[in-house]
Amino acid sequence: MESLPVSLEDLRRAHPWPDIENVPSYRFSLDGGGRHHIVDLIGRTKPKVLVEVGCFLCGSALTWLEADSDLTVIGIDPWAGNWEAHMERWLGMSWASVVFRDVGDTETFVSDLRRYGPFRSALANVRDYSDRFIPIKGFSPAALQVIADAGVTPDIIYIDAGKVAADLEEARRLFPTAHLCGDDWGWGPEQGFPMRQVVESFAADHGLDIVAERQTWLLVEPSREPVSQSL
Repeated sequence: MESLPVSLEDLRRAHPWPDIENVPSYRFSLDGGGRHHIVDLIGRTKPKVLVEVGCFLCGSALTWLEADSDLTVIGIDPWAGNWEAHMERWLGMSWASVVFRDVGDTETFVSDLRRYGPFRSALANVRDYSDRFIPIKGFSPAALQVIADAGVTPDIIYIDAGKVAADLEEARRLFPTAHLCGDDWGWGPEQGFPMRQVVESFAADHGLDIVAERQTWLLVEPSREPVSQSL
């Protein structure tokens, strides 16, 4: 891979990796389906920079990094909180078996997460791509401004965070040419599918079409890409 542009190098120096030398890595991904649309988008458009808002343990980031050896991923996440408690609760749920299938020893996985914490654990999972993953500890949409201030223009922004309109509005304002996509399309039926509501409202306001499958959604310009919906 060629060296990163100066603006990306500056951003990387401003947001260094923690020490992960002894931290075990795991392949853990909350993949609700449909991410092949994002992989296809990467393949078609050959992006240089993808921003992921809400990385958790970097399972989806790992997918994007593996999809294109020239792609740099900027991850935004606070990487804070009692994540091992969530894992312990999920271990007893039937739906979660698929997300733990590549983990191996789940007790050791949870123990390592407790020992090393969310930030170091997440970065260990993408350690093979340390030259192409830039972690920004913080929250969107403020962290999007940090990226803009550094002079970096992402080609794709993948949103998997707080299910709020501000993430989409700020992404569009700062990076009007970026492809906007994300997760949680089918999340929260008891709350009326909050992310779906946000995306549909945003799409209507900006004259965009929606491609959606299972949990994955993409916003597309009507004149730029063919549209199909499979919900």
